[in-house]
Amino acid sequence: SSSRRRRRRSSGGYDSRYSDEEEHLPKYKRPNRQDSVSLDPRMCFDLPEDREIVEVLYENEFSGAYVQASVVDVQESKCKFTVQPLDNSATRTLSTDRNHNVYEARALAFLAVVLFDEDIMSKLKDDRFDLEFYKLSPPTPSTPRPDSGNFDGISSEWNNESKVSQEVRVTLRFEDDGIISGSGIDSIDGSYVLSGNWKDRNDGYLLRWKETYDDFDVEVKCEMTNVDDKVVINGTYKSSLGVRGNFKLDRKKKKLRF
Repeated sequence: SSSRRRRRRSSGGYDSRYSDEEEHLPKYKRPNRQDSVSLDPRMCFDLPEDREIVEVLYENEFSGAYVQASVVDVQESKCKFTVQPLDNSATRTLSTDRNHNVYEARALAFLAVVLFDEDIMSKLKDDRFDLEFYKLSPPTPSTPRPDSGNFDGISSEWNNESKVSQEVRVTLRFEDDGIISGSGIDSIDGSYVLSGNWKDRNDGYLLRWKETYDDFDVEVKCEMTNVDDKVVINGTYKSSLGVRGNFKLDRKKKKLRF
C-alpha cells in the first residue's frame, strides 16, 4: 500500500498518574476535605488537617486497598502527617510536596507532551505558516513571480515506528496572480494534479497547494528559497487520511527509479 494512504498510529499522551505497567494510585484520599485548596507555592500540597478522616492506601500501592484512618499529627514545616487507621493497626507517616514542586512537575509533564507529541508540534508549525501566509500581501503585476519548472526530491514520513520515503517529481506553474497549478508523480503513491497559491517573501516565497490523487488528497505547505544558487523547496504535508510528513525538492535533474 502507498505511504500517504497509511494511517499512522496516534501517539499516546504522557500521564504522570500511570506507571509502566498499571495505574498508579494516590497514597491517600481526602473525601472529607473541609478546607479550601491553597495555591500558595510555599504551602504543602493537599496536606490533611489534624483529626481529619482520610483514606490511606495500604499493602501494595497498586492493590487499591484503602483503609480509613484518622490524622493524629501534622508537621506543616516538613509537609508530613501521621495517621492512625480506624481498625487500630499500626500508624503510618505520609508526606506530600510543596505546591511549587507539584506545579513544576505538572508543567514539565505538559511540556513533554507538547515537545514529544508529533501531532501537536505539526499543528503548531501549521498555525505559524498559516499566520505568516495570511499576513503577506497578495502578488501584484509588479511582484516578481517564481520561475515555473520541474522539481525532483524525496518525501519522508514515520509509519508505525518505521520511516517511509519515496521519490517525488513535480511540475509547478506559477501565474502572475498568485495561482499555482501543476502535476506530479510519487514513486509509491502515483500521480496527482495540484492547485494552490504563492506569495512573495523577502527571502523567497511561501507556497501552498492541494494534491489530488485517485482516492485521497494532500495539503502541502512549503517555502521556496535560493540556496547556493540553487532553487530549493522545503515543506510539510498532511493527507486526508491523517498521515503527515516532510519533503525537499530542487531543480537538480536526476534519473528517478519510476
